[in-house]
Amino acid sequence: MIQAKCCKVHDETIEKYAMGRISQQSLARFEEHLLLCESCQNQVTLTDAYLQAMRSALHEAAPCSVVGERRRARRLEFGANIAVRLPGNDNSIWAKATDRSEGGFGLTLGVKLRKGARVVLALGRSLYEGRVAWCAGQGAQYRIGVRLSA
Repeated sequence: MIQAKCCKVHDETIEKYAMGRISQQSLARFEEHLLLCESCQNQVTLTDAYLQAMRSALHEAAPCSVVGERRRARRLEFGANIAVRLPGNDNSIWAKATDRSEGGFGLTLGVKLRKGARVVLALGRSLYEGRVAWCAGQGAQYRIGVRLSA
């Protein structure tokens, strides 16, 4: 049986709750609602499962050799799956994080993103906010650079 989505709670609130990043003021109100709302209970369970999968992917990904020595920042090759979310869009796009530097990520995904687009990256328990610095096609895949926000 498919449960109807609760119209009182935004997905962002459920995500913050599952990640332990909900404000103290909102926490009590949300937990009171959660006791009575089966739809939100199910959403928290699904979000917890998603976060656990991301943590497992991060744990399996081990940085290896250094690439791009001529760049301003050293980049480490990286092989983790990462969720990319565009603000205002509830769906995540799965990408492969190919490298990581102090200032950003290199990603490969099957969707073209416009330069300057804001993105939120979810990797394990960590969320990163940034902007698309560049996007280049590679066959059916796109190679994208994301510069993280300070």
